[in-house]
Amino acid sequence: MAIAINLRTYMSNQGLSYESVHHQLTDTAFNTASAAHVESAQLAKAVMLQNEEQGTQLMVAVPANKHLSIAAVNQLTDSNYHLMAEVELAQIFSGCKPGAIPGCGDAFGVEMMVDDELLQADHVYLEAGDHQTLLKLDRENYAELVGCSRHGDFTAGMVGLQKMTEHFYAI
Repeated sequence: MAIAINLRTYMSNQGLSYESVHHQLTDTAFNTASAAHVESAQLAKAVMLQNEEQGTQLMVAVPANKHLSIAAVNQLTDSNYHLMAEVELAQIFSGCKPGAIPGCGDAFGVEMMVDDELLQADHVYLEAGDHQTLLKLDRENYAELVGCSRHGDFTAGMVGLQKMTEHFYAI
């Protein structure tokens, strides 16, 4: 599949430069970073939220090595967002495999917020729409890609930290 058509078209229309990075098939953003030999802090994990009361959807991009704090998003937006169901995502992200949503809301007509840590990275990697391709953008191109998006600190702990801690205490 490679790059989702909506994403490719959007990136081209915006004149953004990127490199394709291929990797073995993976099932999570954290595992994708490992398979692609990139820092998990530089991989933008897209999390889709929904506010049923307002009828709105929101994409939040956080580093793959962090968990999203929905409470922080809700506080900043003064809303009541929750995770969207996988079935609903397929309608918005046609051309993308489930779980491989590109962290580029504008390409799919979705409002987006970006964690500050991603904006500080030298390079940011995005899912391309399948489970075997990433797009590598330098800081300037990534900032242009998400330039109009709200940003802040939306994370709540490291991915895998609890399991690692449990392992060390079990020894």
